[in-house]
Amino acid sequence: MNWAVWTGQQTSWKIISYVLDPGATSVTNLDLKSLINDAVARGSINPSHYLIDVEAGFEIWQGGQGLATNSFSVTTTAGGSGDTTAPSVPANLAATGVTSSSVSLSWSPATDNVGVAGYRVYRDGVQVGTPTGATFTDTGLSAASRHTYTVAAYDAAGNVSAQSAGVTATTSPGGGGGGGCTATYAVTNQWSTGFTANVTVANTGTTATTGWKVTWTWGGNQQIASVWNGVESRSGQSETVTNAGYNGAIAPGGKRPSGSRPATRGPIRRPR
Repeated sequence: MNWAVWTGQQTSWKIISYVLDPGATSVTNLDLKSLINDAVARGSINPSHYLIDVEAGFEIWQGGQGLATNSFSVTTTAGGSGDTTAPSVPANLAATGVTSSSVSLSWSPATDNVGVAGYRVYRDGVQVGTPTGATFTDTGLSAASRHTYTVAAYDAAGNVSAQSAGVTATTSPGGGGGGGCTATYAVTNQWSTGFTANVTVANTGTTATTGWKVTWTWGGNQQIASVWNGVESRSGQSETVTNAGYNGAIAPGGKRPSGSRPATRGPIRRPR
């Protein structure tokens, strides 16, 4: 069977809906426990809670138009396997590759007294995947975006490990199409206490970029006093300048001045 799974939130409770694809007019031997296990893995059901009843109908309405229920029966068994041991915490989480729209991850498999059923992958604290193996690729991301990932393991009984140590990854600026981008640096003016420099970003690829990022490390105690045509961030002597909101797109063969930026030498502090 294939299911479309929808999740939502009422004021005080969560909702998870499994829609059979394609639909059916009658079903026999449907294992509700497998759906419950999947809902636990998705974080919609707390494994410490218990089932109180099973109802049939359309949103618990009898005789909903086109969805009337003629009859149904449910057989239940004594609850639980007695497994209350959570898997070990996944270790060695690492970003193994990035593109302008995806981040690939891997980690060391967790262990469990019965067996690991799968993993929950979290991006910036929000669950984004439930792979069964120790790898995952997160897709549909924005170019030049920074994200932190963690992973937890779960078993068939719904026991879930703590989340792993986080790993941070930044998607590539995007677009360069084969050849990518290059950046050139040129000092345009200088004086006794400082100088002005231009950094020009060129698209050497075959498709337009959607963003760009230039990084470098000063060899001395230089600090940027101001920057334009870009957004600057600094860590020690390492500088990063990314595109402004209006100049991230560069056509193939095109160039963008990433800002004419005055810099200073000596013990002059960067203005706040």
